[in-house]
Amino acid sequence: MKNKVEKIIGGVVLFFFIVVTVYFIVSVQNFGIIPGKYLTFLYLGMLLLLILSIVLITRKNLAVYIIGIISTIIISSGYLLATSYINTANDAINKMVNHKVTSVNYYVLVKKDNPIKNIKELKDKKVGYMQDNNSLKLQTLLFSKVNCTATVYSDYNTILSDFFHDIPIILNSGYVEALEDEIPDFADTYKIIYTFTVEEELDLENEYIDITSEPILVYLSGIDTYGEISTRSRSDVNILMAINPNTHKILLINTPRDYYVQLHGTTGLRDKLTHAGIYGIEKSIQTMEDLYGSKIDHYVRVNFNTLIQLVDEIGGIDIESDTEFTAWTNKNVHVVEGMNHFNGEQALAYARERYSYATGDRHRGQNQQQVITEIINKVTNTKTLMSKYDVILNTLSNSFETDFSHNELKSFAKMQLSQNLKWQIESISVDGVGENNYTYSMGTKQLLYVMVPDQATVDTAKSKLGLVLNEK
Repeated sequence: MKNKVEKIIGGVVLFFFIVVTVYFIVSVQNFGIIPGKYLTFLYLGMLLLLILSIVLITRKNLAVYIIGIISTIIISSGYLLATSYINTANDAINKMVNHKVTSVNYYVLVKKDNPIKNIKELKDKKVGYMQDNNSLKLQTLLFSKVNCTATVYSDYNTILSDFFHDIPIILNSGYVEALEDEIPDFADTYKIIYTFTVEEELDLENEYIDITSEPILVYLSGIDTYGEISTRSRSDVNILMAINPNTHKILLINTPRDYYVQLHGTTGLRDKLTHAGIYGIEKSIQTMEDLYGSKIDHYVRVNFNTLIQLVDEIGGIDIESDTEFTAWTNKNVHVVEGMNHFNGEQALAYARERYSYATGDRHRGQNQQQVITEIINKVTNTKTLMSKYDVILNTLSNSFETDFSHNELKSFAKMQLSQNLKWQIESISVDGVGENNYTYSMGTKQLLYVMVPDQATVDTAKSKLGLVLNEK
């Protein structure tokens, strides 16, 4: 009877072990980033463990039998844990990639001294909003809340003028943030009585690219905010990253946030590059394509949380600073001249610093490129990829947005693990001359600081970009 019970228990444990093993193998295959040479050793090792478990559990010696049962259960638990690790990583990638739909917040604003307190009190009143690709959706949402007279505006000068003449208006949240930043005391002039959230479908066309063999151009957009990433927000970091997997070269081109450019699809006044983000990621991408004359294949969008969490998860980064300073954005961060080891908060403060430098925003761009370079070097390290893959992806999933496909990211990670590539990274920045001028977004009532492009530096960047993308 005892022998029969042992056989039943052993059979159940072995059956469970085989099921878990198959489940793990299927998960590994679907994961798709582990190179074939590693898979061979992995599957061979799993086969040997299976044979060992069968041998131990079928032995008549009770002590050996017990060891076999316990070790098989432990190995099965390890497979289940590894499968959970893989599934978590896959889920995190799915949250980050193929962003086609997002939410945009629109604020209903009235002057601060206006007695109106809620949206119902707008009944029979004139309410203005800007013409954009969400206008019809916004109008439908407005009329579902109150019976009012909706007026569509085609320029910000007029809608802001009417607002200051006590007309309630609706503006997207990114534009309101820009107004607060660019117009002194604007934050004290209004109150928000309601917020509409509109689902927006991104109009981005891209094809699958085999990024293990074809050069690509990626737009890195850094949002000057914490928390969840919103589509409509100014882009304070604008870096083109050309990646050539054949030559193992990466070129980073920094474009200052205040660069005075013609926003794609607009006429008349030029604008700060950072303001392109107010109109959506597509506008930023198209404006950068116009400036550099090259098609951008993919974009990556991050915010403060992304940088802080990512740097912390990879154990910090080492940065050599040419200046000693206490960070303007975080007085607890002191940077020494020479080598510094930064955690996430310190790296962010360093990347945001401009007031400690004579060249201001130009030097900030160089700092940002330094930080990006060190992150790339550390993340592409095989040891980091193997040990931190799921943690890094989980960290990024809520503060990282991209239109890379799942398969593109996995194929790149697989190539890096297989070849342990060392990338040659070059950083450059375009330049210009600072002046005060009017902008498309803020109109002709407010002079703003802008940087007029030095075309020679833009042409140099274009030339270098062409070399990296076309080099075999």
